[in-house]
Amino acid sequence: MKRFRTPGQAKRHIIDRAVERFFQHDEDKRPEAEALLGRALAALEAQTPDDWRFTRHPSARFFISVVHPRPISGRSIRKDAQLKLLGRTYRVSRPGQELIKRLRKYVRQIRSSGSPEKRLDELRAMAELYLKDLQDPQARIVHEFKTAYTAAGQLPHQRAWQRKRLEDYRHTAILRGLKVPKLYASLPNALLCAEKADDERLTLWVRQADSWTCPRLDVGSAVVYALFCRLTKEGPALESGQIWRFDGRGNIQREGAAEVRALLGAGWQKPAGYRSESYWVLPTRLDALWLDHDYLYREKAHTMTATKAATLTVINWIYDLALAQAGVSDPPAWHSKSKPK
Repeated sequence: MKRFRTPGQAKRHIIDRAVERFFQHDEDKRPEAEALLGRALAALEAQTPDDWRFTRHPSARFFISVVHPRPISGRSIRKDAQLKLLGRTYRVSRPGQELIKRLRKYVRQIRSSGSPEKRLDELRAMAELYLKDLQDPQARIVHEFKTAYTAAGQLPHQRAWQRKRLEDYRHTAILRGLKVPKLYASLPNALLCAEKADDERLTLWVRQADSWTCPRLDVGSAVVYALFCRLTKEGPALESGQIWRFDGRGNIQREGAAEVRALLGAGWQKPAGYRSESYWVLPTRLDALWLDHDYLYREKAHTMTATKAATLTVINWIYDLALAQAGVSDPPAWHSKSKPK
């Protein structure tokens, strides 16, 4: 089973967006867009450790930019540009896979006149499976791509987090005024780029540590410099790195080599069942489904089918019961009223 996926119609959608946003609506470039996506997915499979996460944020959404030379309109000059793939990581465990099967069956049967007691029993069973899914330290890490952004595209959750982090302090006024949070929200978590202009092979680089900026009121827009290190199957190569320059318009430029001086991690023999915080905050497959359906509900409710609407409702029921079973919240009122008197 591949770890990097383009589910359903996602592959065609990404290629459509690449033609529109990267190749400037040039339909003749469609085969090139398809080939570029294939090379990117192959490089990610070959160079990413099985346990890798591209972000520590609980939403698990991330950007991977495919750096590709593109002619500047009206000139013979070619300049690096980014095709930004929006990805999301989630965990896949045996309890989680069983949960998804039972969820889909439940949604198909929800219109039936079956016994309410049996339906409630099945909801309780799915809630128990969700709790097992959340606590499973052996889940596989899967990465999914669904669309391609413009070079200046931003991750809204990162923008909101950066704004919240800065908003209560006066000394961050210049950062806020220069829209630095938006720029940070547009930074790719990883880069795929060829070492030579005519090289078909793409090398994977991942962003490390803090980025650098210089907030000045006499400068029109902020610029960020970020450190990237090579990623291999064995993990990040920390012997050396590269500095890349980014601005708010999506321009990208390789500045050159850099020494990696900071200690970025430590390898040790973990006790059984222990995983890093970034593992435990990854969504499960059920959470990933909820994120998709919640987005439809908030942004495109009129396009939702009865099945999608029912799926969102049932997932929310499972959440309510699971949190109650875990002792995190009170049982939902409808569950309390369903108990025999």
